[in-house]
Amino acid sequence: FFKDTKDPEMLQKSLRKLSEDIASYARKGGYMFRTVSLKIRMQDFRTYTRSVTLPFHCETKEHLLKTGLHLIREFDGNAVRLIGLRVSNLTSKREQKTLQEYAV
Repeated sequence: FFKDTKDPEMLQKSLRKLSEDIASYARKGGYMFRTVSLKIRMQDFRTYTRSVTLPFHCETKEHLLKTGLHLIREFDGNAVRLIGLRVSNLTSKREQKTLQEYAV
């Protein structure tokens, strides 16, 4: 951020934009993710990362945003200098089997 912020709306707006961008890249690349990681740098330059592994692979911005919002709650009320989102534990959509393929 240009200036440290405690504004929850600004943080949510940033997470929303990051979620949209990441989900778009994943979809275009044909990938799904299970792990969502938040990087957050505080006003005093301390940097933290938090991750959650979802019980399923997904590709939607809604799952990504919901998880990012869950992870950032720990830091409510603190002045934030930077936030970032990352996905990992990727799989190709082409590698995903359908239920019919499992039955064979």
